[in-house]
Amino acid sequence: MNISRDEAAKALAEVDAAAGQARRLVGYNYASPFFILWGVAWLIADLFTQFAPRLILVWPITSLSCFVLSGVIILVQSIRDRRVGRPANWRAGLTAMFGGIFLGCLFLVLWPLHGKQVHSVFGLAYGAAYAVLGLWIGWRLVALGVIAGVLTLFAHYAVDQWYPLFMGVVVGGGMLLGGLWLRKV
Repeated sequence: MNISRDEAAKALAEVDAAAGQARRLVGYNYASPFFILWGVAWLIADLFTQFAPRLILVWPITSLSCFVLSGVIILVQSIRDRRVGRPANWRAGLTAMFGGIFLGCLFLVLWPLHGKQVHSVFGLAYGAAYAVLGLWIGWRLVALGVIAGVLTLFAHYAVDQWYPLFMGVVVGGGMLLGGLWLRKV
C-alpha cells in the first residue's frame, strides 16, 4: 500500500498535533496541585490578615508550609515520572528557587515596604510566573497568570480597607478554581 506525500504530511501533522495536546494536558496536570495548594494558602492567609490582623505570623507559617508541601508534590511527581520512564525535571525546581531568590533580593533593594506593596509584588510575581510558564505549557496558564496580575494591580490601586479580603477571595480563590480547571482538562 502506497500513500501519497500529501497523505503522509497530513498524518504526521495529526500526530504532531496530538503530541502537542498531550504535552499541554500533562503540563496542566503537573501545575494543577500547585495552583490548588497556593490558592488555598492565599485564601486562608488573607482572610486571617483581614479579620485577625494580630496573627502576624500567619503568612510566614502558611508560606513555609506551602513551600514544604510544594516540595512533597514535586517529589511525588518525580517518583511517578521515573515509574513511567520520564526523567526528573530539575530545571523547574531551580527556576522556582532562583525566582524566590530574586524576590528576596528585590525586597532588600526596595526596602522599606508596607504590607500592601509586598503582597502586591507577590501577586504580580506569581501572575508573571504562571503566564511565562503558560508560554511553554498552554494558554490556560497564560490566562490565569494575566488575570492574577490584572486583579492584583486593580486591588493595589482601587481596593483600600478590604484589600486582604479581595486578594484572598479573588486572587487566592481564583488560583484555587484555576487549579481545579486545569485538573478537569
